[in-house]
Amino acid sequence: MDTPRSARSTTDSLDALLVGPDPWVERVRPALADSGAFSTRVVGTADRAIATAIDAEGVDCVVSAHRLGGTTGLELAAALRERGVTAAFVLAPDEGSESLAGEAVAANVADYLPTDADAAELRRRCREAVERRDDERRQRAKADQFESFFATPDQFSAVLDADGTVVRVNRGALDYLGTDERSVLGKRFWGLPWTDDSRRDLQDAIRRARRGEYANFEAGLPASDADGPGGDDATRFEFTVRPVADGGEVTRLVVEGREVAERVRLEEELRASEELHRVTLNNMTDTVLVTDDGGEFTYVCPNVHFIFGHSAEEIHELGTIDALLGEDLFDRERLETEGVLTNLECTATDKDGREHTLLVNVRRVSIQGGTTLYSCRDITKRKQRERALTQLHRTSRNLLYAETHPEIADRVVSDAASVLPRRPRPSTSSTARRTSSTRRRCPTSWRRCSARFRPSASTGIRRSVGRSWRTRP
Repeated sequence: MDTPRSARSTTDSLDALLVGPDPWVERVRPALADSGAFSTRVVGTADRAIATAIDAEGVDCVVSAHRLGGTTGLELAAALRERGVTAAFVLAPDEGSESLAGEAVAANVADYLPTDADAAELRRRCREAVERRDDERRQRAKADQFESFFATPDQFSAVLDADGTVVRVNRGALDYLGTDERSVLGKRFWGLPWTDDSRRDLQDAIRRARRGEYANFEAGLPASDADGPGGDDATRFEFTVRPVADGGEVTRLVVEGREVAERVRLEEELRASEELHRVTLNNMTDTVLVTDDGGEFTYVCPNVHFIFGHSAEEIHELGTIDALLGEDLFDRERLETEGVLTNLECTATDKDGREHTLLVNVRRVSIQGGTTLYSCRDITKRKQRERALTQLHRTSRNLLYAETHPEIADRVVSDAASVLPRRPRPSTSSTARRTSSTRRRCPTSWRRCSARFRPSASTGIRRSVGRSWRTRP
């Protein structure tokens, strides 16, 4: 029944409950109903009035005669109040008197107006009574909300005068301060036992709040088990000072404070996590790239130079991922369907012109405008080793059927040239000199190599071939 309502418009229709005998109703009802500003309900007794006010929704005003059979209008007002009905109550007796008006004021009715008053005056007074009662409801609701907020046990709450004098503190604040209420009331807020040099910040926050601003500051209080204001076990608080105005002038300041230990801990953990990820990204050899739907880079891993030789800024200048990894790396419709594509092999050329074989994983993401994440791993050396191992197996198989030393030498030289890494090409003149020299030295070197190492191998091969021929039917 005591639900706070928003401010009414002067054109809103009000629901009035009229309580009285028929002759009284005939005089009062036209004054309200004929204007269109009121909708009226009529009952003849106090009991019916109580039942209607409790059961019916939206009764804004009860207008009652003074004499209601065996009871009076003032007794009806008290009965409604006891049952939680907060609709505005206007007493409208047939004949007014000063003594009855005094009794009405003492009974805390919303208004008193005899029925012989002007009809417009009756409507105005009823509307004003409803508006005052709505204001009281809103103020009561605000007070209840403040009391609920003020009673929060793990929160530091205080009410100050405009000059910063403490006029009220909650139990949570007293627990944090480790003192009783008498030791705090009447002191300036910045005179409380703060553990750091934050008094100047407190004074500045209160000055700004006194000007009507919301002010924030941080300060420390001694923990409950600390050895005093100078102890190391201090509790950090984040405070907000809110101005409370009355008639346009700030008369009170409400201070709300909460421990920031959890926030500080989370911030430290976040900084440590960011540092870990930054160091990891800077030193890992895999490169991570993020692009938007158009392929333009939104993020480039700082270690991109390990594979591509470019800085992050130079990668951004390339424009799109196609300029780095080539076009048609994957099927975009398949990526949309599966969400992630793994082990895509491609080749890319670094800043110095060297070709790299990459293994790329692609995933759909949503990170600050980026929609596609690429993880690139350089597998160039692994591919070279795989080719060398394949060639070694082929060479070994071919050597089993080599019959002469020159044939063995030619096979080894030709196969080695296909798997050994190429060195940077020297100048033309030095290349010519080295080629001529190699041609002159190569036969002798291979003869020397063959004479030293190949007989046993050749003999083994011949024996193996001989055995195979002897076992053949």
